[in-house]
Amino acid sequence: MNKKYLLMFGIIGMFAVALISAGILQYYGTHQETIDITQPITVGGELSGMVTCYAGDVCEGEAFTIINAGITERTVLVDNDADETEIEVSYVGQLTLTKKDTTTWEAEGEPILVDYTIIGDTFTATTEADCTLIYYKDNEANVDDAERMLTLGDIGIGGNLPHSNDWNAVLPADYCSNADNYDACRGAKLWCVQSENIDGDEFVWSNPQNIYFETNLIQFNSDGELIIYPGQTLTLTPMYSTNPLLEDGDYIVNTTVNPTA
Repeated sequence: MNKKYLLMFGIIGMFAVALISAGILQYYGTHQETIDITQPITVGGELSGMVTCYAGDVCEGEAFTIINAGITERTVLVDNDADETEIEVSYVGQLTLTKKDTTTWEAEGEPILVDYTIIGDTFTATTEADCTLIYYKDNEANVDDAERMLTLGDIGIGGNLPHSNDWNAVLPADYCSNADNYDACRGAKLWCVQSENIDGDEFVWSNPQNIYFETNLIQFNSDGELIIYPGQTLTLTPMYSTNPLLEDGDYIVNTTVNPTA
């Protein structure tokens, strides 16, 4: 074939491809936005410090806070590297309980303070008030039954709070949006009650005017997984349980707050 014909066919082919390509849209249009990311979870408070402790003692560290400035709840994992130091770490919080007018549920009288475990092998709670601490579970029907009350000793190792059969553990329970306006939307209720409120393993609704009720909901997780609700600030204080055979010297423990997978 003549080279001129080859060249002509080649040029015609290129024009055909150009014409076809020119007639096909790549897209109808574009839309571009810049995503301005803000991290909702921050950790504040004393982020480093020195704790003086005798070997064999349990010593209190500096409190720190986990803050959720976002609009959705987040689950975080609080972890540490204490295994490398022969020191065990738990994390405690503090809760205010108060008597309430049971017609309006408004707080009245002098409140009391409860120190309780947020992360650790075993849940514990203590108060200096003259009453008995219980874990009080609600149910949807709000009907009294034996499973609604647990004395703290019955929670035991690995008994995370709130329990799955606690109505306050899941939606539609939402104490952030109701009249209580707590910063923990779901969780467990701790009450401090008189002896006449306890009949064996059952809670007795008597003398409610003498009961110290919760002012917020709590959580306990032996694995360190915590739910931080929108607008919530959760304060944790490390407690260091030291081996009595530790040698003199400085032992560094790092606590990290991580997102869960």
